[in-house]
Amino acid sequence: MTPDEFAEHYHNLNVWQVNQQDMNAYLHEFVGKPNHALAYVESTQAEHATTSSKKSSYVISIPMQTRAVVARRLQIPKGSVGGQIANTAAFMIQAIVVGTVFLRIPNTTASGVLYL
Repeated sequence: MTPDEFAEHYHNLNVWQVNQQDMNAYLHEFVGKPNHALAYVESTQAEHATTSSKKSSYVISIPMQTRAVVARRLQIPKGSVGGQIANTAAFMIQAIVVGTVFLRIPNTTASGVLYL
């Protein structure tokens, strides 16, 4: 099928007609309407936190972002207790393995162990 045949087939489908009607409805309702643009600007300004600058492109300040990230990070273990237990167990096993590598090594350079 050539691209032209594909386009012709698409234009004959009901999907194309519904899409065209949807696009025309959007254009009729929103495009060229300054009151919609003004309402959008006002809503974006209203979303800004009172502590952040109205000229800033960020909605909330850095301390507020930090607080939100820390709160989310503290919520993660509550959501998956099994995963946290498995993760902690893996860390403990790794710590034991790495710790026992150096358990009985002499404190001299004559031990023959290569340190990187």
